[in-house]
Amino acid sequence: MATALGSGTLITGPATTLFSDTKAFLDREPVAKTMVALWAVQHLVSSNRHTEMIKTQHDVISGLQKNI
Repeated sequence: MATALGSGTLITGPATTLFSDTKAFLDREPVAKTMVALWAVQHLVSSNRHTEMIKTQHDVISGLQKNI
């Protein structure tokens, strides 16, 4: 528990500063905010596509195993 508290104490300050700086930058630069939003959407779509691909592969493999 002491390790977790110590780590949290060391990380909280820099993380808060980094988050504040990033938020200020995105507020100043609407194009950057749009790019981050597009990246997030692309990441979500890619993750969903990957999940569907794995599910399809699993279904195909399961079907092949039933035929054996």
